[in-house]
Amino acid sequence: MEETTDVKARETEEIVPVNQVYQESGVEKVEEVSDLRKLTATQQAGLSLAIGVGVAIVGVIVFVAVVWFQTAPKPPVLPPLPVITDPAKAKDILSNYQTLNQAALDNYKALNAEAISRVSSLFDLFATRALLPIFTSILGYIFGSRAAAAAANNRGSE
Repeated sequence: MEETTDVKARETEEIVPVNQVYQESGVEKVEEVSDLRKLTATQQAGLSLAIGVGVAIVGVIVFVAVVWFQTAPKPPVLPPLPVITDPAKAKDILSNYQTLNQAALDNYKALNAEAISRVSSLFDLFATRALLPIFTSILGYIFGSRAAAAAANNRGSE
């Protein structure tokens, strides 16, 4: 029963604005957070460009994943061993089966290594060498110019 009265009391309480809480507590209000997050027009353009490059990197990752799934070789499947009652014939067939299995496995490993090499070179070419340096340069500009502007504001206010 006490919980229901607490809920009713909370529902009827008045919502107090943040400014009033600051005034009542005697604490001076610190700068608005939204003022710190404002970007200049050049920074906004850089942010839009960074978002575009980020989307392009995600597109490259999706493209590379699709290429990988299309070119990855399927594991080899060997036919089941026939039932043979003659021990000498069974030994020969088992020996041939092991040789065939090893050859298929070696072929699969070679094809898989080639597919991995192709996909990793695609990712390295497009994402790592082309788009990622552009992306980091843009972000470096945005954060560097914000830090420089903040330092200039701090010097100007002193």
